[in-house]
Amino acid sequence: MNKKAFLQQLRKSLNGIPKDDLEDILYDYTEHIDSALETGKSEEEITRNLGSPKRIAKQHRAEFYFREADKKGTTGSAFKAILAGIGLSFFSIVFVLPLIISLYAVLISIFLSFISVAVAGLVVAVAGFFLFPLLPALAGVLIGIGVTCLGVLLTLGTAWLIKIVSLGMVSYGKANIGIIKKSGGIDNE
Repeated sequence: MNKKAFLQQLRKSLNGIPKDDLEDILYDYTEHIDSALETGKSEEEITRNLGSPKRIAKQHRAEFYFREADKKGTTGSAFKAILAGIGLSFFSIVFVLPLIISLYAVLISIFLSFISVAVAGLVVAVAGFFLFPLLPALAGVLIGIGVTCLGVLLTLGTAWLIKIVSLGMVSYGKANIGIIKKSGGIDNE
C-alpha cells in the first residue's frame, strides 16, 4: 500500500475523532513515512511495517476515548473507553468483557431494586391514609417516608458505586493500552 492509500484508509478509519486530533495523527504518520522515505525505504515497505491502518485507528480511538473519560469523568464516557479498549486485545474480549458485562448487570439490577424500594416507600406512605383501621395513619406515613428515604439513599450509593467501578475500568483500560504500547502494538511517537 502506498503512502496516499495508507493515509486515506487511516483517515477513513478514524472517522468520529475530533478534527484536531485527526489532523495531528495524520500529520505524525505523514512525517514518519516521509522521514523513512529519506532512508531509502519504499512507501510499501514503510506502510507494511506500520501495520494495518484499521488497527492503528482502533488504537488511537481507544486512546482518545480514555483521554475523554479522564477529562469528563462520566459513566458514559468511561463505558465508551472501556469498549474501545476491550477491542484491542483477544484476552480482553474473551475474559474481561464477560466479567464487565456481568458486573454492570449486577450493579444495574441493584440500582433498579433500590428504586423499587423508594417507590414502595411512597406507596406505603400514601396507603397509610387509607389503612387507618389496620395501622395508625401517622405510623404508616412515617414508615413510608423512612422506606422512601432508605431507597433513595441506597439508589444514590449504587449510582456512586457504578461511577467508581467505571473509573476503575478506565484505569484498567489505560494500563492495557500501556502494555500494548510497550509490546510495540502502538506507535509511541
